[in-house]
Amino acid sequence: MSSCPDLIRSYEYLSQRIDSNDAFGAHIRPFGESVAIVYVGGRLARELGELRDADAAAIMLDRLQSVFGNAIAGKLTASTVTGWSRDRWTRGGYSAARPGHAHRRRDLMAALGERVYFAGEAALTAAFATVHNAWLSGYDAARRAAAQLSGYAH
Repeated sequence: MSSCPDLIRSYEYLSQRIDSNDAFGAHIRPFGESVAIVYVGGRLARELGELRDADAAAIMLDRLQSVFGNAIAGKLTASTVTGWSRDRWTRGGYSAARPGHAHRRRDLMAALGERVYFAGEAALTAAFATVHNAWLSGYDAARRAAAQLSGYAH
């Protein structure tokens, strides 16, 4: 990490905030792969998004070390920071249904007056919050719109 005093203050502040109400989670070795995927949400995600990617990754590595011990530090060979909060289209968001309401995702696929068709990663129940779900629901919405335009029932 940079030795910049502002960054150190940011690091200390963010390190303390990780244990607050902001979302922080990780998948360690998913599918047996030597990977750690860290998810951060809320204000913490926006604040980390204002840092350089290397500095944000260093803060998350420190958090992982606090859980798994210092031995994990030598295992990191590369990191990628998505920075969704900096993306003008996603603005840091992805779907999360309220408990007991996941079935309502299907409602998002209903056409509005058979003229407007919706699609997105939130629209299907099987793989919500994923790129392939966004693609699948977009394909389905386009198919239904084309069927409507051509006069065929969908």
